[in-house]
Amino acid sequence: MRSRSRIVCSFLVCVSLLATPLLAKKGAVNAGPIWIELGPNGQIIARNISPNTTCPQISIDGTLSNMTVRAPQTLPAFPVMACEAVIPASATSVSILGQKLVLPVAKPQRLIIIGDTGCRIKEEQKNGTTKYKVQDCESGKKWPFHKLAKQAAAFNPQLVIHVGDYIYREAECPDAKKCDTSPFGDNWATWTADFFTPGAPLLAAAPWVAARGNHEICKREGGGFFRFLETTVIQPGSPIPPPCTEFTNPYAVPIGDVTLLMLDSSAVQPLKPSQADDDDEPEENDGGTATDSQEQTYAQQFSALWGMAGANNWLLMHHPLRAARHAKEGFEGVTDTLWTAAGNVPSSLDLVVTGHIHFTEALAFDGHPSQLVLGGGGTKLTKNVKDKDVEGQSIGGWKVTSAKIIDDFGYATVEETGTNVWNLNVYGTDGVKQMKCSINGAQMTCKKQKSS
Repeated sequence: MRSRSRIVCSFLVCVSLLATPLLAKKGAVNAGPIWIELGPNGQIIARNISPNTTCPQISIDGTLSNMTVRAPQTLPAFPVMACEAVIPASATSVSILGQKLVLPVAKPQRLIIIGDTGCRIKEEQKNGTTKYKVQDCESGKKWPFHKLAKQAAAFNPQLVIHVGDYIYREAECPDAKKCDTSPFGDNWATWTADFFTPGAPLLAAAPWVAARGNHEICKREGGGFFRFLETTVIQPGSPIPPPCTEFTNPYAVPIGDVTLLMLDSSAVQPLKPSQADDDDEPEENDGGTATDSQEQTYAQQFSALWGMAGANNWLLMHHPLRAARHAKEGFEGVTDTLWTAAGNVPSSLDLVVTGHIHFTEALAFDGHPSQLVLGGGGTKLTKNVKDKDVEGQSIGGWKVTSAKIIDDFGYATVEETGTNVWNLNVYGTDGVKQMKCSINGAQMTCKKQKSS
């Protein structure tokens, strides 16, 4: 078996990849990716991945201060500095190396939701034979994340929500036509190829809320996630880089009329083998079934999260609370550990926003919060799940009253039109609207759009 730790990228090439199209203007300082992320209680965190040996200064309302080292250079895997700074909510102007950051607004009314964006390169061992699942990472049609990111940025969002799974290049490329000398594994070359370079327009467009997916667990790409995207701010005396842990604490992000309730579902396992992922994506379950301790941990986290709830809430995590997927022997839900641990959800929970299943799925339930899955952001798609196979089914005791499923690449734009009333539109890689939804509290109605 090939070693997944190999980096197919020289130091100079890795660093040159920092110069993303949006940031690398002629004569400009090579600052690397710069963005804002929202953490617990809406804490505003500026992040920079610097190719230099020191972190840059940040200008906040004209006052310069040093950014904090979140993770130092670690050669050869991470030949970059991860830097951060907390921005006061009162700040009106923030820049790093002359590049102005888009600050959050108190009540964002234009949102982007996207997830599962990386390009799949996977090696499997079956019966002593090595097999591969390889997307065409060289094709904008077959791996369209960069196109979706550019389109989504043109929407001029005020907030971007990514529901997890940023990295899918987990094996050495076996097909030069599809992925040439692609990097793979948990290293900077892979993170920039799979996420930071194609996602650059969207990263620069607005503040981000970033969920953790199962591809970011510690035995996969968790090291990079904790370096770059995890929201715990480094405090004096804290270890750097921040250590990867299996579970992180839940937190809440208020965004005006809605509170985003953030849960790290990355490590979840099913309680029953029947709830494991189907044969098309066997690795997504990461092996095994849930233990009593894991169920108890999630139950405690849900209890803490419900205590953070506001008047109107969206639950945001990677794995669906209740959703459907294809299985050879018929309909299956995913995932029973989460719906068991969640217990009776609060009446103020309106919507569950997730990824993990690689398509768009909008489910309405009888008397329960709606479920929205947006996992078609670029990686290999899930196919053959039909609306009619899901409608009327019971998932974890909730009856599906309406199911709208689109097995195509896409992302969602969300606009608030009234107090906790939203219009949601799903767009594909050609910019054509695939589906439109109306969200009014816990009520969601969706209609697919006919292709022209």
